[in-house]
Amino acid sequence: GGAWPDITVALRTGDTPQSQRAAIAKHPPHILITTPESLNLMLTSATRTALATARFVIVDEVHALAGSKPGTFLALLLERPEAERAALDSAKYRLKIAPGVYVPTQPAGPLVTTGLSATARPEDTIAHWLAGNDDAGRPRPIQVLPAGQRKRLDIGVICPFSTTDDEEEAALDPEEKKRRPVGHWREVTRSVLQMIRDHHSTLVFGNSRRLVERLAAKFQDELLAEAEYHEKHPDQPLPPPPVILPHHGSIAREVRLETEQKRKRGEVDAVLATSSLELGIDVGALDLVIQVDSPGNVASALQRVGRAGHLEKATAKGRLLARGLAELPGFAALVPLMYAGHVEETRIPQNPLDVLAQ
Repeated sequence: GGAWPDITVALRTGDTPQSQRAAIAKHPPHILITTPESLNLMLTSATRTALATARFVIVDEVHALAGSKPGTFLALLLERPEAERAALDSAKYRLKIAPGVYVPTQPAGPLVTTGLSATARPEDTIAHWLAGNDDAGRPRPIQVLPAGQRKRLDIGVICPFSTTDDEEEAALDPEEKKRRPVGHWREVTRSVLQMIRDHHSTLVFGNSRRLVERLAAKFQDELLAEAEYHEKHPDQPLPPPPVILPHHGSIAREVRLETEQKRKRGEVDAVLATSSLELGIDVGALDLVIQVDSPGNVASALQRVGRAGHLEKATAKGRLLARGLAELPGFAALVPLMYAGHVEETRIPQNPLDVLAQ
């Protein structure tokens, strides 16, 4: 029962300060977490010798990379540590530990690559993309291990507005007409607010930064209106205002990280996000995911709703919310496919010359 060794972990992204980057090069960690872009910079610097001793590569959310040009770029990058290892191996398996002092070492052997995904289809194609080909052009051996377990889903489609008829419109006094917003924003805002209040922690997805910012503004307006109403009618109870924060790529990294930490600590009732939170980022346990408008495909819808109920046996609860009647046919097609787990097939780019040229 010897002591457990200290395992070091380092994170290297575009936001990592120069001092930390230098520390990674000088003292390579046991585990390095990085992005394709940062890996490229490391492989074109002196740090690449540290990567030559890597034994395992784990590619998380492999489906999101396999079908894209950044994925082709990553596939090329992963061949470069292989070449570095071959160079190490050709040095007669000797490691220089002091001037003129060498010790024999074991041959490095190929990198062991693992890909993880809940929505990778077709599995064999993506597995072969991940493994790549050896120097003779033959596909490297790789095994597909289906987890054999699909998440239980609780999905509902919500259409929070009703079309007001002309009689009702005519009955409104001019002052009320002026206050009535254009479109269904008020009904949408109230419906989402109610769901946030009914749950402990909620993630609200919008398809664009503009929509997320607009929703955040509408929530502020609605909470102000509630406070004003309470001032005029103090006998009516005022529901406590929920803490709602936006999260998308245009927000400064420090603010995004703080939002993620607050959500994990349970200090935030809801986060409004774009696809910036669809993959990977750990925001802790969530009770509900609300998707405003259709995400456009089954894979995205499952990734987003799957953020709720993150425990192994938990049911993922998602509500798809239509901002207009035009959204409903799309939702009608999407929901049965989500329950059946019929995810769109990933198409892998073939020989994209722009990536090669870059």
